[in-house]
Amino acid sequence: MRIKNISILMIITAALAVRICNMGASFWLDEVLQLMNVSQPWGVFWQAMTAGGLHPPLDYMVGRWLYHGFFPSNAEVVFRMPSLIWGTGALLLLYYWLCRRTSQGFAGLFLLLACLSPVLVRYAQEFRPYALGLFLLALSLVLFEHLAEHFSLAVLLSLYLVLLATWYTNYLAMGAQAALLAYFLMEKIGRGAPGARSLLRWSPWVALFLILGYLPWLIPVMHHASRTAHHGGLPYTWGNLLSILHFFAFGYMEYSALSAASVLFWLCVGAGFASALTRSKYRFLAVWLILTPLTVLLFQMIRPQFPVARYFIMAVPGILGCVAVLIATLWEHPRGRWPAILLTAGILYGQAWTLSGYYADGRPDWRAVAAWVRSQWNPGERVFAQNGELYFPLAYYLNGVEELQNHGGIPIYDLDENPYPLNWAWNNSRHAQLILYDNAPDSLWNWTQSYPSRRFALERARIIRLPRGMKPQTIPRP
Repeated sequence: MRIKNISILMIITAALAVRICNMGASFWLDEVLQLMNVSQPWGVFWQAMTAGGLHPPLDYMVGRWLYHGFFPSNAEVVFRMPSLIWGTGALLLLYYWLCRRTSQGFAGLFLLLACLSPVLVRYAQEFRPYALGLFLLALSLVLFEHLAEHFSLAVLLSLYLVLLATWYTNYLAMGAQAALLAYFLMEKIGRGAPGARSLLRWSPWVALFLILGYLPWLIPVMHHASRTAHHGGLPYTWGNLLSILHFFAFGYMEYSALSAASVLFWLCVGAGFASALTRSKYRFLAVWLILTPLTVLLFQMIRPQFPVARYFIMAVPGILGCVAVLIATLWEHPRGRWPAILLTAGILYGQAWTLSGYYADGRPDWRAVAAWVRSQWNPGERVFAQNGELYFPLAYYLNGVEELQNHGGIPIYDLDENPYPLNWAWNNSRHAQLILYDNAPDSLWNWTQSYPSRRFALERARIIRLPRGMKPQTIPRP
């Protein structure tokens, strides 16, 4: 037992160390947008949050507390510290929960796989709400497990507060939580758990008070949503879905092509899923892998968003759990122990390789690009960015969050993939700087080939020096 505890402590220490690495990387688009929101005065902040309604406000409110208490000292590390805590804490909670549902050995195997999971590491390092959503989901499962076995009003109240906090943190965690708890409640009732019937009797009251507690957020969001047309239908293509599969295996870029190693990983997930379905001890992990993606797809049908991979992050415990089931199944047979060891080592190697690539070139350093732009800039000149993904990080590192909001400092403009606004946005009696991605459309590249430029390999971007006196008619129409 002591050796097992030491092993678990070593895994958690390794998980924390891996997540601390690269915490100081520069902010990217979504982090800058979140920082802009949390820096606003309270009235403006609440209006902006409810008008969009894209994310509930709890994680943003933690960011507001950090902004007013610690900003601007070492901003990246400070704002990402809560995600580090939530992400590592979620691993501990899932380990404890799996110990109660399965065994310490299986829970330790899951923890080992989750330690280096590229997706879990990444979102424990970002100033985004996903790590807190996963933490609250895991905490609700722990409290539910205790309630089902030993019903207590005090624990029920704690569960209610955790559920409400989840609702105020992330819609995807909220949907996954509702689906999973409904399944686990039916499962516990079927098995005759001592507190399951009491929990079922109290469920309508919990649901009622959850709705009442959510009204301060729900009413203004629904009011703004009623003014916006949302067309149903899923925004995914087969290419999107294959890149998402790669992202949750051994990919660190959201839109990368599916690799052979990722195909092998998903074959392991499928074999573990099939094994879990046939074994009551592990069936809940297969159900997890079914329910969590379905909640994302339902959310996308109700309110379509961009087809990004991170929306499926709540499915990661089910994915890793099914892989752990396959390894555990192999281990149970004397001839399967070496294959189990080799499979575990192969997955850990793939995860480590993915993380090394992510740390090396998966996080652009917009501070270096902004420093170069600043060194080449002269008063009166303007800077143009290909799109918002370039514009917001560069504007932040050029001018700071307050100047970004007030459009002060070095003037920088978002072309939104269209160079034609240069006709009126650029005073061509002066030089200007244009920042493009390497994969920019030909219409943005062809007319700039003869101008001096500097390429930034890590950021996959190029800064082009536009000369004064260039005729507007040379700028291509969209």
